[in-house]
Amino acid sequence: MNTEQFKILSIGTWDLLHFGHLNIINYCKKLSSDVWIGVNSDEFVAKYKGNPPLMTFEERIKNIEMLGVKTVRNNSAGKNTIIEISPDILVIGSDWARKDYLPQLDVTQDELDQWDISILYVPYTAKLSTTVLKNRLKSQE
Repeated sequence: MNTEQFKILSIGTWDLLHFGHLNIINYCKKLSSDVWIGVNSDEFVAKYKGNPPLMTFEERIKNIEMLGVKTVRNNSAGKNTIIEISPDILVIGSDWARKDYLPQLDVTQDELDQWDISILYVPYTAKLSTTVLKNRLKSQE
């Protein structure tokens, strides 16, 4: 199958956009021209993480759109967005490979298999995350 025919989806908060995020998005763009980025809503982030993101949803989605990919608002765990977009490949950073990523999305491997969706883990950008950046900001206060 020609990779240009793949539909790619990656879902995240994308707060304080950094080169780890850019690595994931650029990896997606290497796989296909049909790239969708799910951007978690402010409400979902506050509910899931306990704190709202530093950047508003509008700011975060505008940053992603400026990278030349399609965006979709993710208002829930992720299952609804996966069903809506119906990707061939779900892309995520490898830091989630040993975590609860599928339960966080409210999907099972059996469901992904049924929907013919593969998961691709992109190598994690070590020592850089939004949490690390937020902690740097706090330490400078």
